[in-house]
Amino acid sequence: MPGDPLPTAAAARADCRPNPHLALAREQYSSLAFEEMATSLQRALESPGNCREDLAEIYRLKGYLDAING
Repeated sequence: MPGDPLPTAAAARADCRPNPHLALAREQYSSLAFEEMATSLQRALESPGNCREDLAEIYRLKGYLDAING
């Protein structure tokens, strides 16, 4: 429908771009490099083109770091 403000899920995924900072943060998570991971997650958050799934993962990992750091 023209002028529809809500894109379909498929269209929203098509606009997503791979976020190399999120991929790096996941690797750092696996190797327990938490200080580096915090920087990577901040860069991932600031990167344009994040899709909902990536944003959810970024915030999940940031929450994990916050819990570790008290």
